Amino acid sequence: MKRNLLTIFMALFAMVQSAVAADAITSLKVTTKINGSAAEVQELPPMGFPGVEIDVTSLIMQKIEVGVSGNVEEMALHAAVYKDSPKADSWDEIPMSNMGNGTWVLDMGEGIEIVEEGMEGETRTFEFYVAAKDGSGSDIFFNNGGQNYKIKFTVGVDWTVKYYGNFTASIGMTFNETDRSYSYSAHGIREQYYGEQPGEVGYFNITGFSNRFIYNKEAGVTITGVNLLYNVHQEGTEGSWKSAAATLDKSEDIYKDKEQVWEHRLFYSANNLNLDVIKAIANPSTQTKYEIDLAIEVVPSTGNPKVLTSSDMNLHFTLNDKAMGVDEVQDSEAGDQVPWYTVDGVELTEKPTAPGIYIHGGKKVVVK
Repeated sequence: MKRNLLTIFMALFAMVQSAVAADAITSLKVTTKINGSAAEVQELPPMGFPGVEIDVTSLIMQKIEVGVSGNVEEMALHAAVYKDSPKADSWDEIPMSNMGNGTWVLDMGEGIEIVEEGMEGETRTFEFYVAAKDGSGSDIFFNNGGQNYKIKFTVGVDWTVKYYGNFTASIGMTFNETDRSYSYSAHGIREQYYGEQPGEVGYFNITGFSNRFIYNKEAGVTITGVNLLYNVHQEGTEGSWKSAAATLDKSEDIYKDKEQVWEHRLFYSANNLNLDVIKAIANPSTQTKYEIDLAIEVVPSTGNPKVLTSSDMNLHFTLNDKAMGVDEVQDSEAGDQVPWYTVDGVELTEKPTAPGIYIHGGKKVVVK
């Protein structure tokens, strides 16, 4: 009897070990951004997911992370967006990458926008699941017990700037005594930015800007203003945003016959701004790397402002001696009898050795 029990126990133990070592998908994490919120990570259960119904103007998928056990050789996300029911040609299959240590990932960077142009006021379903192949080529699924994962969303009317070639911004700058013009335009999901990086500068001003955009007039929102936002800071720090207002130059009503909607085209500009970029730095120093971030803010009559920006609108520069107002750089042997002062006017007992800017002989001097 004891021998029979031992045999049964060993057989059960072998079955448990086999189940643990089996090729399988063990977890599914999804990172999303809804209506411009911060990215949120959710771990979905293997079955019993009740589905989600949300009101959105934006639904962005950023990352899919899958945990596995055993031997999995390939994996893909299968997804479809549809109005009533999915059709065969509406499914996308996107391969995932094996990161090792039992993890597969589909990282979409800034993300893929699920809400498309023309969905305003309508309801859609976003359906997805994960499929893989084990070592023998058999299919493995993580699909909510065969029901797939579904997010049902209703798209609200969004007054925001339309991104199909009707938003442009031109920003005028002067650095190193040369006038420059930077332009930015958005076409669908494709963004373009034209302009040279400043490099090393001794003079850096923003002289003005202008832009053109359209928005959905039927949303019942009017635009009350447009601002240029700029943030000057040392690379690796946050800095703080400042703004300069533009004025409305012209507005036009546009009737789109095919869509039977009215839209509004606006032209804003600001001239002779003369914004000193270097003075916006708290404690400027030469040969330090700085960054200026640029953005356009559209202010509505109701609701929150919309900020239109891109990583391409970030400029990088360093300051040379001219930017610091340095007239002369003296060597270590010159003028030892003349007192040295800090830039705050404090007299020093001897010539400073710490790098910085000092007053010596009535002039600003750099000690390196």
